[in-house]
Amino acid sequence: MGLIPVTGQLIHDAAVFVTHGGYQIVFNTRDPGLAWVEAGGRVFSEDDNGNIRSDRTVHKIFLEKELLDAAGGYTIRFARCFARKPYFPESGETFEKTYAFRPVTREDDLSVFMLCDTHSLIEEPVKTGGYFGEKLDALILNGDIPDHSGTTEHLLSIFAIVSRLTGGEIPVIYARGNHDTRGEAALDFPRYVATDGGRLYYTFRLGPVWGVVLDCGEDKPDDHPEYGGMAHFDPYRAAQTGFLDGILSRAGEEFAAPGVKYRIAVCHVRPDLYSDEYFAKHYRAWVARLNEMGIDLALHGHEHRRGFLPAGRETALGRIGYPVCLGGSFTGVKDEAGRLIRRNMEGTALTFRDGEIRIVFTDESHAALEEYRVGK
Repeated sequence: MGLIPVTGQLIHDAAVFVTHGGYQIVFNTRDPGLAWVEAGGRVFSEDDNGNIRSDRTVHKIFLEKELLDAAGGYTIRFARCFARKPYFPESGETFEKTYAFRPVTREDDLSVFMLCDTHSLIEEPVKTGGYFGEKLDALILNGDIPDHSGTTEHLLSIFAIVSRLTGGEIPVIYARGNHDTRGEAALDFPRYVATDGGRLYYTFRLGPVWGVVLDCGEDKPDDHPEYGGMAHFDPYRAAQTGFLDGILSRAGEEFAAPGVKYRIAVCHVRPDLYSDEYFAKHYRAWVARLNEMGIDLALHGHEHRRGFLPAGRETALGRIGYPVCLGGSFTGVKDEAGRLIRRNMEGTALTFRDGEIRIVFTDESHAALEEYRVGK
C-alpha cells in the first residue's frame, strides 16, 4: 500500500484528529516506546496513572482546543524502549519532529474535503483530496478508509492519506465505517482515530461549523454468520440515542452555541437506507433528534456512489428534515479489452460561506461532476 517513511521511527506524519473539546494527536512508530507532545510550552505524555506507556507503536495524546489553536504548532517526541526494568529502565535516543498547525479560527468561509470508502487505496484518494490545495481547512474521512482491520497495515492507510493531504498541519474528522469493525486490529481501532472517552461518536467544533459524528457499526444484524458471533452493535446504537438526548439537553453548549452558523452530521451509513425494524428502531430515533437539532447537512458514505437527497423526504424512519450528501467512491477505468487499468476516486468538496454550504462532487481530475447548494 505504499507506506511513507518520514524520519527514522516515524511511519507517516502525525494526524490531528478533532474530537469533543479539542484534538487527539496520533502518530505511528516502527517500534514500541515512549511518546510525548509539546505545545504552548507544555509537555503532554501518553501515560497511565503516571506511568508513561512504553509498549505501543501507535501513540495518541489529547490537547485542549484552546491550547493548540493558540500555540499554532506542536512537537512530537518518541524514544524507543529497550527494557522497562524495575530500576534504571533503558530507552533510546529521543526523536522529535515539529509541525505548524492551522486551526480553524475564521468565523466563515471554510474549505473542507470529504473522502469515504477508499478501501486501503492511497494514490487515488490523495489525488482527489488535493482539490483545495493549500486552501484546505479540514479533512473528513467518512469510514471504510481501510479495506478492513485485519492488519495494522490496513489501518495505516488512514495515515498515508492524512500525511499527504494535511502534513500534520490541519484538523481531521473521522467517522468509523462498517469495514473498519472487521478483523483482529479492529479491537485496537479506537486508538488510531478520534474518540471521546473511548467512544467513536462525539461532537466537534471547527470555527462556525458544529458537527456530530455517529457510528452505525456493522451493516447487518449482530447474529449474521459473517460476524461469527463477535458483533454486539445493537446496544451500541441504543447508547447513541442517549448520547443525542444529552446533546439536546445542553443545546446552548453544542449546536446552539454562540458563533455556530452551520450544523452537520457525519455518519458512514445513511440511516434511512435500512427499513428493517432491527435497525429502524434506533435510526428512527436518531433522525428525529437530528431533525430537532436543525442539522443543515448530513454526510454519508457506504453506498459507493455520489448523490444528493433534498430535505423533507418521507421515509420509513419518518420525515428527514435535512439534506443528505452521499460522498461518492471509486469507479473503474478499463482499456479497450475491458481490463481494469486504474480506478478514479470521487470525493466531496464542501465550502461553508455566507450561510450557504456549496457541495461539489469531484474526482482525480478535480472536475466538477455535480454541484449543489444548501441554505439561503
